[in-house]
Amino acid sequence: ACGIVLAVSVPYAAYAIATGRALAQRRTHADFDAACQWIARNATSPGLVLTRHPGEVFWVTGRQAVAPDSSDLGAIDQLIDRLGVAYLLIDEDRYANAAASPLSQYVEKYPSRVGLVWDRSRGVASIRILEVIRPK
Repeated sequence: ACGIVLAVSVPYAAYAIATGRALAQRRTHADFDAACQWIARNATSPGLVLTRHPGEVFWVTGRQAVAPDSSDLGAIDQLIDRLGVAYLLIDEDRYANAAASPLSQYVEKYPSRVGLVWDRSRGVASIRILEVIRPK
């Protein structure tokens, strides 16, 4: 059975390497990975990262992350306070036909709650990291 699985998987892997698909896919995720690297190296505020891809953020940064459980902006605001979220990682148009991120809408509605700390915007695609500003 192991031999069959290996035999079936080798042709696609060879095809992906030969046609450059593997490299193209790595480039697709390069900005997201760069944002995660920034978090891993520079994020000093304690707390969670709020993102649509918490598993990937944890995998790359080792930092706990959570996804918004609602697209309701008031609920997101309450989630940030309840869980002690420190950063928002917002990725727009990372995947074809992906729904718009409610986190971008949150930033538009509550601009005084966050401050931009990292930005990699290219054309339509945009990946940003915003730090949550705590009331004094």
